[in-house]
Amino acid sequence: MTMIQLTVNIAMREEVTALLSDAGITAWQAVEPATGKTTVGQPRMNDAVWPGYNTLFFIPTDAETATDLLKRLSDFNDGLSNDDERLTAAAWPLSSTLGC
Repeated sequence: MTMIQLTVNIAMREEVTALLSDAGITAWQAVEPATGKTTVGQPRMNDAVWPGYNTLFFIPTDAETATDLLKRLSDFNDGLSNDDERLTAAAWPLSSTLGC
């Protein structure tokens, strides 16, 4: 099993949720509001200086699906011209799971 974490600008949440569905992802958790600075775009701190926030997605999946999903996410980012709309992703192996 693999865990994928996505950091997504709240403005892109619906598009990413649709992408997950299209990729056959049936289980994920979304956490919001998440604030911070990613490696792309402006900080989103949900305040007057840096408005907006992120959604964190946690997606447990098998290794093959993780590889496919990361490719789809890369293609999604490549189709965006605004750095503030790009997402970031990280993946790591899960040593054990319960109910996944």
